[in-house]
Amino acid sequence: MSSSSVVRIVKLDANTEVQMFVDYAHHEVHAGSHYYIKNWYDIAGSGTVKEFILTTPDSTKEVHLLTAFNTEAEFTLSAFEGVTTSDDGDAITPINNNRNSSKTSVLSTFEDPTVTNDGDAIWTIKMGSGGNKSTGERRGDAEIILKQNTKYLFRITKNATGTDWVDINLKWYEHTPKNPL
Repeated sequence: MSSSSVVRIVKLDANTEVQMFVDYAHHEVHAGSHYYIKNWYDIAGSGTVKEFILTTPDSTKEVHLLTAFNTEAEFTLSAFEGVTTSDDGDAITPINNNRNSSKTSVLSTFEDPTVTNDGDAIWTIKMGSGGNKSTGERRGDAEIILKQNTKYLFRITKNATGTDWVDINLKWYEHTPKNPL
């Protein structure tokens, strides 16, 4: 029997008789292919920068990234593609969302790099006091599929004086498309 002729049973919730399903990103959590890095930092002084590097492998596996940042004061967040570094900084170990999985991410993640060329700016947002306190995770307009074999820079620049916190949450799933472009 071919896979196209297999009959699948759709399950319904016993109480509501509503079809049960999970979206694709949620499926990747169950499959052990969904990861994150999350932390917060106290940043002192106007103009102070916190930077992160993400490097994709030279493979057919795609990284589907969502970002979320929350701030106590005004910050500017910028993302760059095709970055050059003389030192990628300190490695950050991504966490697998499925704590039962032994899979590890293909994405290399670092903080506090030495950047020699920013590459191409792909977006910038101002957040915090006087504006949005956070950037969200609306999948339809916020997910980005990172280019293979490419280095990305996320730069957070503090615009206010004093010491204030910024919270970062980068999460992604890794998928090999059946019909690549």
